[in-house]
Amino acid sequence: VVSKMTAKSVRFVATMLLLAVSVLGREVLQLDDNYVNRIVGGHEAASGSVPHQVSLQLKGFGHYCGGSIIADRWILTAAHCVDGQTPGQLNVLVGTNSLKEGGQLHESD
Repeated sequence: VVSKMTAKSVRFVATMLLLAVSVLGREVLQLDDNYVNRIVGGHEAASGSVPHQVSLQLKGFGHYCGGSIIADRWILTAAHCVDGQTPGQLNVLVGTNSLKEGGQLHESD
C-alpha cells in the first residue's frame, strides 16, 4: 500500500511534469510560427534552379508534400505522402519555387 505522503508526492510531480510539458510545447510552437527558414542554414532557391522539384497537392487543400520529377510522367516522393491517397485526389505543381504564384498545375491520372 502506498502511503498518503508518497501518493501526494507522485501526484505533485506528475502535475508539475504536465505543466512543464504544456509550457515548453507552447514555446516550441511559437518559435515554429515565427521561424521563416524551414531548413537550418538554408536559403530560398533562385527561380528555375531546381526544375525537378514539385509540390504534391491535395485537391481543395493545397501543398502537403514535395517530390522530384524522374521521368515525363513519374514523380518520386516519400511513401507516407501517397499512402491512402488515390491519383484522382492529387495535383502536381511544377515549374515554380513559390506555392503562391507561377508554375503549371497538373491533375494526376
